Amino acid sequence: VRFSAGVVLRFAPGTSLVSYAPINVAGTPNAPVVFDESVPGRGWGTFAILSTNASLKPALSSIQSLVCANARGATENGLTFTGGLSCFASDLRVFQSVFVSSGQDDALNVKRSRVTIDECVFINSVADAVDLDWCEASVRRCLFLRSAGDGIDLSGGKIEIEANVILTADDKGVSAGERTNVKISRTLLAGCAIGVASKDGSRVSS
Repeated sequence: VRFSAGVVLRFAPGTSLVSYAPINVAGTPNAPVVFDESVPGRGWGTFAILSTNASLKPALSSIQSLVCANARGATENGLTFTGGLSCFASDLRVFQSVFVSSGQDDALNVKRSRVTIDECVFINSVADAVDLDWCEASVRRCLFLRSAGDGIDLSGGKIEIEANVILTADDKGVSAGERTNVKISRTLLAGCAIGVASKDGSRVSS
């Protein structure tokens, strides 16, 4: 499934896009792909990518220059998606994208996947901006601004966090739990209730 540069999708309240195939969002900085609400103030559901790693040759979903605004999360087909962009067991690359005013739990939620998040912006997340559960991941050169929960919430997996700016997280700038192994380098944290927290046997290095 491919979304070309300049495509704008406006979702009705409660409407979601769920894909069981790899996704290619091919926006550009001057012509991003936009996913947003159709009714001001009502939000919409989730953009979810599921289980594309089930095949013998796992495919990578690529998200470039996406603006994902006002998503609320959803429950679809018996599964609960807490992110505006949710990815389950599906390898993912997110590049030069913006997530703004998420209204559920996370702006971006990824579970049991390999993921790279590079040069992205997360603004006004109602809880956590990025939530990575049992992932092998890197988060580089991103800006996190005004998260009501954590800037980056980690549960399990191996994570590299490099050259980010995390500002005004009401809870933790980076939270590592459930035996996460995380390396943090060249990252600025300011205005967070707690800068970095490690629990449940997690290891944080710099």
